[in-house]
Amino acid sequence: ALLDQGQLDAAIARYEQALCLDPEHVDAHCNKSLARLMKGDFAAGWPELEWRWKKTDAKPHGHLQPLWDGGPLNGKTILLHREQGLGDNIHFIRYARLVKEKGGTVVYYAPPPLVRLFNAVAGIDHIVTRKEDIPVCDCQASLLSLPWLLETRLAAIPAGIPYLTPEPALAAGWQQYLAARAGLKVGIVWRGSPSFKNDHKRSIPATRMLDLFKDSENVTFIGLQKEITPEETAVLGLYPAFLDVSRDLADFADTAAVIAGLDLVISVDTAVAHLAGALGRPVWILLPFTPDWRWMLKREDSPWYPTAHLFRQPEFGNWAPVFERVRSELALWSQGALGDARK
Repeated sequence: ALLDQGQLDAAIARYEQALCLDPEHVDAHCNKSLARLMKGDFAAGWPELEWRWKKTDAKPHGHLQPLWDGGPLNGKTILLHREQGLGDNIHFIRYARLVKEKGGTVVYYAPPPLVRLFNAVAGIDHIVTRKEDIPVCDCQASLLSLPWLLETRLAAIPAGIPYLTPEPALAAGWQQYLAARAGLKVGIVWRGSPSFKNDHKRSIPATRMLDLFKDSENVTFIGLQKEITPEETAVLGLYPAFLDVSRDLADFADTAAVIAGLDLVISVDTAVAHLAGALGRPVWILLPFTPDWRWMLKREDSPWYPTAHLFRQPEFGNWAPVFERVRSELALWSQGALGDARK
């Protein structure tokens, strides 16, 4: 409860009290890690995060190779394997280059929707999507363990962008297609996967997007949302400058190509927000009152994504002020009056 209220120090004190009573209390370790990471205390947060593998609902990754210790590879082959959501994989694939610099061969076991997008990622030698295709590897690491293994600290996050690039021909085709549309081209995403346990905090009804549509002159909104429902289409389709391209997005390589031709992406905290940031494109991320740990608290920028601008709920469940700010800043941008810091 304290963590959900953003009272991080008080929450950490309670977790530490619990661990005095039971040093092996897995949830206390995991929740303490989230609080530490949200504070930016990476040195204490990353080791605690490794307790996630002991949670009762954790799915064992099943890779039997020895865990990499973060040291030199000296020609060995390392398996980097996917974990958690697609956005997490997009977020942490930046570490492949750093692993490669340790002097080995890097194999990445990838979610199929990310294969085409990750084909050009620096540091990856081989990509596979099936366990039976994984070659012989000397060691392994999960993507989300790499910040711990490589001792990432808040002041030295590997935030060089872009670390993802769209396919040139595909991007050129979308650029030409979107050039015919009037004004700013703004991609929008309003909900994430409903299977995520905190999706109710981050996702927004499509009707909320109408708050942006009403007063945004000289803007074309491009729907990047996958699996748009008929009800959402009926609502958003009332706006003449709304363009739904979701049926053309077979995987994230397609989405990246569209984003390359946009002026801005406005998204809730889901994979498309990470994708826009990784591509180095301007992205406005709409966050609940207590967001995922990586967005931390209070700040409007992100040390992970230099082109991101964060819009936060001032209180639980209250999206109205968020959309008021977004609408105001979008109007300024469309009029050419918004400073570079917001673009």
